[in-house]
Amino acid sequence: MSGMFQIKRPLVFSAWLNDGKGRFIEWKEKKDVLQRNDAGNTFKYFFVCYNINTQYKLKFTIGLREAIKMKKIRIAFVLVLASLSMATLNTKESELASVVIPIPTLPESAKALELVWIEPGAFMMGSQKGDTDERPIHEVKITKGFYLGKHEVTQAQYQAITKNNISFYDGDNKPVENVKWDEAQVFIQSLNQMDLGYRFRLPTEAEWEYACRAGTDTEFSWGDGDVNDYAWTKTSKVMGTSEVGLLQPNAWGLYDMSGNVWEFCSDFYSDSYYSISPPADAQGPPSGLFRVARGGSWDNGPLFSRSSARTAASPVDTGGSLGFRIAADKVNFTTN
Repeated sequence: MSGMFQIKRPLVFSAWLNDGKGRFIEWKEKKDVLQRNDAGNTFKYFFVCYNINTQYKLKFTIGLREAIKMKKIRIAFVLVLASLSMATLNTKESELASVVIPIPTLPESAKALELVWIEPGAFMMGSQKGDTDERPIHEVKITKGFYLGKHEVTQAQYQAITKNNISFYDGDNKPVENVKWDEAQVFIQSLNQMDLGYRFRLPTEAEWEYACRAGTDTEFSWGDGDVNDYAWTKTSKVMGTSEVGLLQPNAWGLYDMSGNVWEFCSDFYSDSYYSISPPADAQGPPSGLFRVARGGSWDNGPLFSRSSARTAASPVDTGGSLGFRIAADKVNFTTN
């Protein structure tokens, strides 16, 4: 007998472990493998566990004797975990295709706050066919992957976190709008205070266009398709916002990147920034009077929903066509 084989058991182990910061986090077993070392005829039992809230992975090994005990006495899982040396832990997180951020007070009928993983890469930012602030076209590298909202932040999500909803067009699953840039920051800071394993923020303008294009170099992320299949614009003939996620997503599974509401980015706006933009991870000018907003809205023609279209929005601007989508970075989990 040699190599690896799977041990299948009817129960899933779980345990509450101290994270080194005085907090106890629930971990559940995800995969285990019993492996033989041919050289020494010894066996090791490998576990890979994950935090049910943050999806951080926890990997460790124990001997066969302890594994057999664990198979017989389920509670021994907790005891063995407690006795393991923390030096055996490997907390490197795998990038999940998407994660759902738990919001305890979110109504059952409301869409979850789901984030999609965006791989690092490079793209050509801007357009020769757009306004002058979209030129020159220049290559931008996104050197670090990040998570981005599958949808625009909805009214139900915003209200569950901030206990407030000042949108013009009521609807739990419609995008929150009529919010200032600073009010978007209040939502984000409140999420960060929940200590969910991610650092939430607005996307940079470069990240936003990279994700909107989803690997395309055409004016619209859907190429020559019908705009009404992908974006709520004036041609949709709607009066106000629409529920998120009703139209087709882009190639990376993101909905309403074009149309519905303009989306705040983290950058200050400058109409000449592209001429001095750095080649990697552009953050925008260091200061300014306005912030960047992207994507167009239900109250604009389709040209404003092009992947490269930009506009300047005052941080105190509000309106029924201005909202936001959140980005997130993983927070490294460390143990003592």
